[in-house]
Amino acid sequence: MATCADYRVIGDVFGVYKSPVHKYFHIVVKAISKLTNVLISIPKLDECIRNAGAFQKMCHIPNEIGAIDGTHIPVKAPKIGYMDFVNRKGWTSMVMQAVVDNIYLFRDV
Repeated sequence: MATCADYRVIGDVFGVYKSPVHKYFHIVVKAISKLTNVLISIPKLDECIRNAGAFQKMCHIPNEIGAIDGTHIPVKAPKIGYMDFVNRKGWTSMVMQAVVDNIYLFRDV
């Protein structure tokens, strides 16, 4: 979804045909949509307007309601699946990604 690549391109990357890419893409999107009420929440309109105004005053960017960033947290990886934890710099970590509001509070967006 982030790359705007079509199913054929994604299939080529993973060595599969485009039909399974299409099938599983829609399964994943449906699963994510079911989590929106449980894990993913969007701020109410009044909160969005308030945060957007505060962000615009602070950094002169309009319509900004949150800032997202990530970091690597060092971990001791298990022996089985060790390579799944090795990051691009060669050490083991887990990625934390978070959203903060205009006063640097973590948000559940």
